[in-house]
Amino acid sequence: MLRQKNTSYRSREHLTIDEVNELIHGAGCRGRHKHRDSTLLLMMFRHGLRVSEACEQRSKGGLMEPTTEQFKAFYSLCVRASNMFQPVNLARLDERTKRIYVLIGDTIQIEIYQNGEVIFP
Repeated sequence: MLRQKNTSYRSREHLTIDEVNELIHGAGCRGRHKHRDSTLLLMMFRHGLRVSEACEQRSKGGLMEPTTEQFKAFYSLCVRASNMFQPVNLARLDERTKRIYVLIGDTIQIEIYQNGEVIFP
């Protein structure tokens, strides 16, 4: 049997902000390590980490950091987005490509290269 497309199983590929907040709140209410679990989920959400990447970070001892140029471009981008009343829904620094990927609102996708160049693919 062939696997069907994801759209036949669910209408979207991501959690909404409310669903993420509910998940983080739920992790903070149950279990032995409430604070650790909710903090880990928050970190995964903010940095766009998969489970395997979050586990790797623990063994590496820290998160990869953007270049100064990337940080300046990202900050400027966030200011412009907030001036347009658009939420920054996802920001992720990819270890492989060393680029920051940003999703503003539901449709605006942006890449920030290591030199700070902003690309709208």
